[in-house]
Amino acid sequence: MPRYLLLLGSNELAEQRFAQALKLLAAQLEICSAAKAWRSPDRNAAHSASTSEIPSYLNVGIEVVTKLGIADLKDVLRSIEARCGRTRPATLTGICPLDIDIVLVWDAQGWRWLDHEAEQQDYARKAFARWLQ
Repeated sequence: MPRYLLLLGSNELAEQRFAQALKLLAAQLEICSAAKAWRSPDRNAAHSASTSEIPSYLNVGIEVVTKLGIADLKDVLRSIEARCGRTRPATLTGICPLDIDIVLVWDAQGWRWLDHEAEQQDYARKAFARWLQ
C-alpha cells in the first residue's frame, strides 16, 4: 500500500485542530508514526508589515499508509481541513485553522518529495529528517 508523509500546520487553536484532524485521519487512513510537534513563524510573515499580528504555526509530520492514490488522498485531506474550520480562500489573512500537505511518498527508490516547495524549507526537512536518514 502507498505510504505518505503528511505535514500538518495550524496557527489557530492548533492543539484542538490537531486532535480533531488526527481522529478524522485515523478513521480513513492508517497512522504509522508522527514526529514531535514544533513551532515555526508564518513563512509570509517576513513580507508582512505587521509580523506580530501573524501567529506562529504549530506543525507536525505524520506517516500514513492508505490504499488511496494521491488525488483521492488530497480530496480526503481537503475534506478534513474543511471539517476543522479551513475555508478556501482564507477568510482571515494570516490565519490557517488547518493545513495538511502531502510532502513525501515512498516508492521503489525510497522517500520521494512531492512538495518541492516544502523540500526547500528548513522546517520541512527538519520535520521529516528521521524518515529521510
